[in-house]
Amino acid sequence: MEIKVSKQLGNASLEVNINDKDEKEALAKALLFTQADICGLCKEDNIVWDANKVLLIEKDTYIYINRRCLSCGAVSTFGEFKTGGYFWRKWKIYNKSGNGDPLKEERYEAIDPLTAS
Repeated sequence: MEIKVSKQLGNASLEVNINDKDEKEALAKALLFTQADICGLCKEDNIVWDANKVLLIEKDTYIYINRRCLSCGAVSTFGEFKTGGYFWRKWKIYNKSGNGDPLKEERYEAIDPLTAS
């Protein structure tokens, strides 16, 4: 299945062509770009995208795509599960002090195509 996704990102326009034999996999990849560029915390639309690479000790390299809110500083990160599949991490403001139990926080945001706009 081939899917073409167009998305406006600030002053730029992003066009992504997704081609996958598995229809569900193609749709899953396309749905990642349907997420609204509105901060999940302050509800502002002052969002920029960036990316970073992480090299782990096991010599695995991961590339993360980040949506960053310039209004409140919250970040939502796109990643890939080791077992397959993709996720947007919930909007969160980085806490340098390390307070809070990371095991208790909700880490992933379900991608619901019915509510995505």
